[in-house]
Amino acid sequence: SIHGRSDSRTYAKNIAAWSANQQLSPEEDEAVSFARSTGAG
Repeated sequence: SIHGRSDSRTYAKNIAAWSANQQLSPEEDEAVSFARSTGAG
């Protein structure tokens, strides 16, 4: 999320079947790997 004085924006990336259609950041990749290893989803 990006917050400003007059507005805020949230950006998201689509992930389906543990695969993203865009390049993930290292932090995002780690979060997906963690979720997958814990059986989330």
